[in-house]
Amino acid sequence: MFLASVGEGKTISKYRKDQIVFSQGQVADAVFYIQQGKIKLAVISEQGKEAVIATRALSSADVNSRRADAHHNP
Repeated sequence: MFLASVGEGKTISKYRKDQIVFSQGQVADAVFYIQQGKIKLAVISEQGKEAVIATRALSSADVNSRRADAHHNP
């Protein structure tokens, strides 16, 4: 399974609740796959106001379901 283990060019990281994973304006030099937990995608306006674009809760069951779907529907 591509995302199930660490291999060349991959890193598995754990983040605390409310920890920032990526900030608007940073160089986008990585792709993040969320295996489990909750993620919030937000942008900050020029006035400093946060606008939440999306939130998503994922469990290992969600990831396994997507793996099975990808395996059967390449």
